Amino acid sequence: MEDDTIPVTLTNGEQDGQNFFIDGVLCPGIVNTPNDDGYGSLRYNLGCADPGDTIRFHSNMTGDIVSISSTPIILDKDVVILSTLQPTVEISSSTNGLFTISGMTTAELRDLNVVNGNTAPNTGAAFDNFGHLILSNVYLIKNPLYPNVEYLIRNNPGSTLTLEGDCRIQY
Repeated sequence: MEDDTIPVTLTNGEQDGQNFFIDGVLCPGIVNTPNDDGYGSLRYNLGCADPGDTIRFHSNMTGDIVSISSTPIILDKDVVILSTLQPTVEISSSTNGLFTISGMTTAELRDLNVVNGNTAPNTGAAFDNFGHLILSNVYLIKNPLYPNVEYLIRNNPGSTLTLEGDCRIQY
């Protein structure tokens, strides 16, 4: 309803205690903040997305940097992360790793710049892939603040990596 009014009917003698009416927050599917967490962030949108959803970026994010600073983002359901903006969005990590793709999961990143985080031995500094990772028109950049890392992309046994379009790695 357009006036945010919810019709409620109480009958004579009925008590309204323990009724807590709140607005349900839908998963917007649109990233509108560069913050690591909180409503509108990439992490928030991925957490509430349904399998098969596409996460996009609001036009106010043109050329912005999404900074992941707490923990790597775990992609455990099929999802597409897509930027249609020019200049595109950059997703950057200042922690150990950036994305972990779970087994039996297809994660697709399209038209983005990705700057890796640090890495522990035998993990991926940008992508630690246990599922199916698709990169399309992705520019993967080694974070100059970190020493040489073991892997930017680590494909674990049984995982697959598909590169489409113009993918580049700057190491």
